[in-house]
Amino acid sequence: MLQKPVSKIHFEDFGGFGFERLVFAYMARLKNWSSLEWRGQTGKDKGRDIWGIHEGETYCYQCANYKSLYKAR
Repeated sequence: MLQKPVSKIHFEDFGGFGFERLVFAYMARLKNWSSLEWRGQTGKDKGRDIWGIHEGETYCYQCANYKSLYKAR
């Protein structure tokens, strides 16, 4: 099997649109979805960026790309 090296992904270089696009592309290849929708960046998604159905189960993903993490109180 031919293996190709993968370069490090610099998440800090992604804006909201690019990061959601990256996550959606990954999710699209992860499973054989019955339905997979990218709902983010519209302002009306109520935090639901990616919505999918796989084997009768519903999945909802919220994409967040932060430069630093903080603990909510």
